[in-house]
Amino acid sequence: QFKKNLPYLPLQSYKKLAFFYAIPETNIDQSPNEILSELVLDFLQEGELPKDAKKVLSILIDFEELDKEFLSAQWHHLEVDLEEKTLFIDGIKIDKEAYCIDIGENITPNSLEVSILGNDEPGSIYIDELYLSDPYMQSKLRNTFAANYKTDFSLKLYDFPILEQIQISLKMEQVYSKEKSWLANDDFFSAASELSTHFSLLSFDIKNLLSLHFTNSAEKNLSLDQFSYSIKSSPHLSLFKYLSLSENLLFSPLYQTSIKENSLFLQVPMSIIPLDMQLGGKTKASLDGKNAKQMATIENSYTLSLEKIKLSLEGKLNLSQKTERAFINDFSENYKNSFDLQFSNGEKAKERNEEIHFKTIASIDYLSLKPELSFNNKIASLPSENKFTFQPEIQFSLPFKIQDIDFSFQHRKYFRVQEKNFINLNYEEDLEGYFQRLSEAKTFYTSLLFLDLFPSYINANDIWHNRTKGNLENQELSSLYGFQIKRKLYLNPMDIIVPASFDFSLERNIFVLDQIQSKDNFYYLTKLSYTSFNNFGLFGSKKLFSWFEQDELFSSLQCKIKHNLDSNNVAYAIRFFEQVNIYISENNTLFKNLDISFDSEKKRSLYFSVSWHRKGKNSFLKPLIESLMKSEDEIFLLRKNSLSYLFEKNTEILNTLRGDHELEIQPNKNLSFITKLNGNIIFTEKKMKSLELDLNLSAKLKF
Repeated sequence: QFKKNLPYLPLQSYKKLAFFYAIPETNIDQSPNEILSELVLDFLQEGELPKDAKKVLSILIDFEELDKEFLSAQWHHLEVDLEEKTLFIDGIKIDKEAYCIDIGENITPNSLEVSILGNDEPGSIYIDELYLSDPYMQSKLRNTFAANYKTDFSLKLYDFPILEQIQISLKMEQVYSKEKSWLANDDFFSAASELSTHFSLLSFDIKNLLSLHFTNSAEKNLSLDQFSYSIKSSPHLSLFKYLSLSENLLFSPLYQTSIKENSLFLQVPMSIIPLDMQLGGKTKASLDGKNAKQMATIENSYTLSLEKIKLSLEGKLNLSQKTERAFINDFSENYKNSFDLQFSNGEKAKERNEEIHFKTIASIDYLSLKPELSFNNKIASLPSENKFTFQPEIQFSLPFKIQDIDFSFQHRKYFRVQEKNFINLNYEEDLEGYFQRLSEAKTFYTSLLFLDLFPSYINANDIWHNRTKGNLENQELSSLYGFQIKRKLYLNPMDIIVPASFDFSLERNIFVLDQIQSKDNFYYLTKLSYTSFNNFGLFGSKKLFSWFEQDELFSSLQCKIKHNLDSNNVAYAIRFFEQVNIYISENNTLFKNLDISFDSEKKRSLYFSVSWHRKGKNSFLKPLIESLMKSEDEIFLLRKNSLSYLFEKNTEILNTLRGDHELEIQPNKNLSFITKLNGNIIFTEKKMKSLELDLNLSAKLKF
């Protein structure tokens, strides 16, 4: 038995299916113990799981009932008339006792399963050139009508607009098709209508969309495909000048989906009060055939701007949940369920998530300071698994500038706790549990800067809480400090010697599984980056070479170190990267890349590549393009050649050598023909593992 995936195969659109087969004579024995007795071909439409497979067509051939002339080693042509359910071999009609044709569902297959039935002795059969023939004639008549209406009509009471900006759009489509297959001979008719309106009513901007569908199916009913509307306040009314509200709804029985969203925001500009203030929130409910989701957000922001000082404060609360509530075809019932879910407190959720964000930014121009402090909190509750996780995180950054040098200091600290056998019923209890545990995590918010890096000040036992240890699964504390220096480029060869930027970070991570098992690791990162422009070329600051115009250099040296305090083991990883670009002239550039890395686990890698992009002069394909496309424009040729080598050493030494050649021919600015030839060799110290050659031809058309 074997199985093969199929491309798109419209079986029902063809009358006949055929293939060739051959049976080695050693597999045919007319004695009672025949090696090959039956051949079964099953055309299936498979799903994600084996149980989801559906049978489209099954063909069973009983070789015991066939004449011996059809059981030879020569190739035989087998043809199945799917409409008449008859079988022919080499043009001879076979008696129905020798085969069985079973037709399943009217769907398109995506796999073919071939089964051979016989005794347990080894045997073989060859099948080749499976194809379809005699397609059925299909006809389709489509009529489409579209109309749009827009008017400047305006109905006002004094200066207050009541009704204005009316737009109406109507689309109608009728389709009549005659579809014949070996399953049925159907006349199909469908009619679809879509009506959309857009107008302003009492300072509300209103959009509607109604989509209907009719078919002459067995039900012969008129069905609603989709209905949607959008209502949004307009600033024409003084009440909505600073207050905005909206409601959006999508109800689609066709896709078994509904989405309802509401928002309310208040924005007060600084012309009224010294603060630029924005308050509001939005809530959204979406339902499909299996699940329902809620997402709600409450946010506020305040900005105070003085002459050379600007302060801002932002706060946001995100709530989300998943439930098993499903879509209902009834509009009013579905609307009620969506509304209840929008403002639900999460009591029936199988998963809840809460996120609390606070961020404050200060900008002090005369000191060149812009400190930023943020406090992020993530809460996850899984009532279905009785798990509860919370993670507070603090981030602080202090960028400042001294003359032409930029400095930046960053600090990030987070504390994560995961518990089991803990049940919260709703959002409120999740938040209460969060703040209660946050009050117990004194080591998180009471330790001074840099003190949490010292094991004598804090260790794994210090972050273990007696109250929660019975339900505790794990805890994690991480504290990172980073420092960066970035200078202004000299724009001379000194940029090659002096780093353009320097980065250093130190992180301590403590992971506690229980009072006995824990991990305490330090991570060090140091990085030097170099950037250099236009030094040694024809237009460079130090002209040494005249064969190219400009040059660029980008390089970095990075070192990572991991120090485990429990075992005192130290691991490291070092990487050097360099990229050089040499611009010889317009459309003529050389590129060079070098990437070297190694670590304490004796892993090594080296990558080197060089490529040349240039304007081509001639090609044997150019006369062919010129003869096919008569154009006064000059044909443009662009060539790209590259050679690369990769060395890797892990469990074994692996070498990869690759060469590429690409030719792009542009008869005009909108059309190009591309040919690519690639070669790839992979080998070890002892043998060659693979050799690949690839030729690719393509065309690109721009509209």
